[in-house]
Amino acid sequence: ENGGFSVTDEGIVLDSDVTFASGSEVLSANGLSNIKKLLDSGALKNGTIFVVGHTDTDPISKTKSKHSSNFELSAKRAAHVAEQLIALGISGERIVVQAHGEFKALSGKPKKDQRRIVFRVAK
Repeated sequence: ENGGFSVTDEGIVLDSDVTFASGSEVLSANGLSNIKKLLDSGALKNGTIFVVGHTDTDPISKTKSKHSSNFELSAKRAAHVAEQLIALGISGERIVVQAHGEFKALSGKPKKDQRRIVFRVAK
């Protein structure tokens, strides 16, 4: 744990309890603050940044008109975070957006922890 994000085997993970509401692709204010902390840490300073979106395993129901699937929602979340990185000065040429939907769920973890953004940096 490092003030808004943690480093795991998966990569650098934004704290999930404040990142996205269920069914939403819009980053919360706290999520944006955590991205700024991550940038300030220097962890994303060099290399290609892979922004990987994940969802929980609940089927899309309330937001079906906006997202046809969890896979689509995870792609929109990752794209939204990439746009925030660009707005904060990261070159879009360094960013790759990936989506996993519910397909890489963290077994035994609460739903809020499934809704996550993972950063991986390739030098």
